[in-house]
Amino acid sequence: MPFNKINITLTPAEMSSIAAAIDTIINTLPVKYNLTKSERTSLSNINNERYPYVQRAIENHGPANPTLVSGYAGTQAEATNDLVFYDQMKAHLLRLRQAVEIYEDTQQVAGSEAYTWTRMLYNSAKDAAANQVPGADTVADDLATLFGGQGSGTPPPPPVTASITITSDQSILSGMPLEIIITGNLSASGGAILATWESGITNSANLTAGGTLVFQHVYAAPGIKTITVAEVIAGVFAAVSALQIPNVKATSITLSGDFSATTTFNFFGNDLTLINVNALITQINDYGTSGGMLNISGGTMPVPDPAFPALIALRSRGWMVTTN
Repeated sequence: MPFNKINITLTPAEMSSIAAAIDTIINTLPVKYNLTKSERTSLSNINNERYPYVQRAIENHGPANPTLVSGYAGTQAEATNDLVFYDQMKAHLLRLRQAVEIYEDTQQVAGSEAYTWTRMLYNSAKDAAANQVPGADTVADDLATLFGGQGSGTPPPPPVTASITITSDQSILSGMPLEIIITGNLSASGGAILATWESGITNSANLTAGGTLVFQHVYAAPGIKTITVAEVIAGVFAAVSALQIPNVKATSITLSGDFSATTTFNFFGNDLTLINVNALITQINDYGTSGGMLNISGGTMPVPDPAFPALIALRSRGWMVTTN
C-alpha cells in the first residue's frame, strides 16, 4: 500500500454530521436492549438452521391451529411481530457491519501511516544523533522504548489455531460422499477453514456471516481415516453457529478451540464410544449456553447415562439432546 494515502482531517461539520447520523440510527430504534455477556450466550436465538422452523411455526402452524397457541410465550400476533422485527433488524445489521468495517479499515490506514512516519522519524533521529546533531538524542531516546527492541530477540509465538479431529472407519466403503457442514453466525468475518481428508486431499472455504460451508469427500481406498478440519487463522471457530458431522462412520470426534457460540451440534449416525460421547457432552455443557440442540443418536452411538451430570445440566438450560 502506498504511503500517505490519507491526507485529510474531518471538518467540524463532518464530525457533527456523522455523530448526528449515529444518534439518529440509535434513537430511531423504538425499543433497545443492552444484554450482559452471560445473557448474550444464554438467551436462545434463531440461526440459519432454526429459522425455517420458526418461520413455519409462526406463519403456518400457529394460524392454522389456533387452539395450540397457549399464550404463555405470547400471542400469535406478538410472535408474528417478533419474527418481522427480527427480519427487519437483520437487514439493517448487515449494512451496519459493512459501515463499521469501512470505518475501521479507514482508521487503520491512517494509523498505519502515522506509525510509519513515526518510525522514519526515529530512524532519522538515530542517524542524526550518531552525527552529534543537537537535539537528536532527545528524540531518539524518547522513541527508543517503542522501536528500540524491534528486530531483536525472539518474536512472540503466533496464535494457536484450533481443529476438529475425526477418526473414521472406512473399512467398508459406501461410495457416498462424507459431509462436514459448518454454519457461521452473524459475527463470522470470512476466516478460512481447511478440511484435510487424507494426504494431499483438502477442501477450504471462508466462513462468512450467516453462510454455510459443506466439505465433501468420497474415499476410494478402504481403511481407518483421520480427518482434520482446522482454522487457517486462529479464532474462526468462535463464530460457528452450527457444526454438523453426520454419518461419517466416526469412531472418535475431538473438538479443540472455542465453540462457545455454537448452538447446534449434529453428530448423528456415527459410532462414537461412550467415553467420547460423555466428553463431548461435558465440553458443550462447560460453555454454559442455553437453548441449543445436540444430536448424538443413530449409528451405534451408545446411550449416555440419563443421570450424567453434564447431560442433566444441558437439558436444564433448555438444550434439546437427542440420544439413542
